[in-house]
Amino acid sequence: MSNKVIKLLLYIAQLPFCYQLFPLDCNCGRSYAHNGFSGDNSKMLKGDYLSKNEQPWLSFLDSSFSDGRRIFCSGAIINLKFIITAAHCLKSRNHSLDLVYVYVGAHNLSNMDKHSRIYRSSSVILHEDYNERTFENDIGLVELPVSLLFSPSVQPVCLPRHREVQFNQRIATVYGWGDIQHNRALGSLLPKGVNLYITQPDEKRSNGSLKRFIAKSEENRVCTLSEGGPLVLKENRKFTLVGVTSLASQCEVQNMTGEFARVSQYMGWIIKHAVNGECFRKTSFYSRILTMLRSSLT
Repeated sequence: MSNKVIKLLLYIAQLPFCYQLFPLDCNCGRSYAHNGFSGDNSKMLKGDYLSKNEQPWLSFLDSSFSDGRRIFCSGAIINLKFIITAAHCLKSRNHSLDLVYVYVGAHNLSNMDKHSRIYRSSSVILHEDYNERTFENDIGLVELPVSLLFSPSVQPVCLPRHREVQFNQRIATVYGWGDIQHNRALGSLLPKGVNLYITQPDEKRSNGSLKRFIAKSEENRVCTLSEGGPLVLKENRKFTLVGVTSLASQCEVQNMTGEFARVSQYMGWIIKHAVNGECFRKTSFYSRILTMLRSSLT
């Protein structure tokens, strides 16, 4: 079999429809918290602090730019090597990105324990159609230099199985270190979770696009540092990533409406760019196909 044919088969095997036939299995979406609300979406949270290991995919991102400016955001682990976040956390209109430090397994940012790790990004991938003015396609990936070692403190969140899944009129929970503002020193900070109601698409605000959606909270707020952070829904004892926080108000603003990138609409893009971080089951049929094709090219 020629290399051209093998490359074609490898390309086809990585297309979204193949992913749906033979989905990723990272043992994803499992919370190992022994107390706290454990992501229970049945009641509205009032900015509750997370307990240790409650959201083990939650990551903290510290992005530095050429002018010395830093942007703090949240993100989520999706596989062995990739963190998903908002594109605006990784891009400045006038200055280039120098590097991103990624904190995984972290809880209290001012008191990192033995389960926490800080990685310097090896690459950053922004959606090619990201619009800095409208925040359309506000989604990006940060690649780590090494594969993560999963533990109760470090786990991947599950991704939606189908593009059509929208999760409208459901209650989901957004997570992040929401008390920090841009360019402030890190204090003794713990991550929080706030429940939001996912509304039907607002045609005026979303310009008719299914790639963005709105989630609301009457009492609480999604602060700036939740930007880039995960909006997750718990189903069948596992957590699925529904949205990536795109626009959030300042912490003092009440009755806020957050805007999110709809992850299900980006599954093809995510799988295409995050394939190097695969965490398939070693015994899966799909994994064997990919391994066989790649070994044929070496």
